[in-house]
Amino acid sequence: FKKKSNLLASNKEYKELINKFIEEETHKQPEAEHASEELKKIHKIAQIVILSNVPKNYENERIINLKEKKLDYPLICNEGEKGSALKILSKKTDQKIIFVDDNPHQIKSAAESAPKIIRIHFTICNLVKKVMPKSEFSDYEPKNWKELSSIIMKIFNNAI
Repeated sequence: FKKKSNLLASNKEYKELINKFIEEETHKQPEAEHASEELKKIHKIAQIVILSNVPKNYENERIINLKEKKLDYPLICNEGEKGSALKILSKKTDQKIIFVDDNPHQIKSAAESAPKIIRIHFTICNLVKKVMPKSEFSDYEPKNWKELSSIIMKIFNNAI
């Protein structure tokens, strides 16, 4: 149902759809296959922080959902582009930072605001894979959680 502008929805409609999704789905989002087990491996060698564009008023629902999935890592609520938050985080450490996101616009934002950060464009969701373009700003594009974990382990072990 394309419109004359070739957009599926106006900016207003898009925001309404996203807000409705967040309101109805935040508390019941499922875990992606192998996510918790691979993150547990990564957590042995790296600090994991979840930078999410979940609105602040849904922060508790998101935290509860993550804990239920054994994804109990610090959560930072963000609005809009994530590059500025990543720039602040990168100034607080000398350690390698790896940013993983399913949105190519967020990968670009990271590249522009914090270019030293390693960027990984990754989604496990087939629906998202079908509609999201690849990112020319990503360093890696793994196909699954095991491949993502392997890349991160190699980066932190200086193999890449």
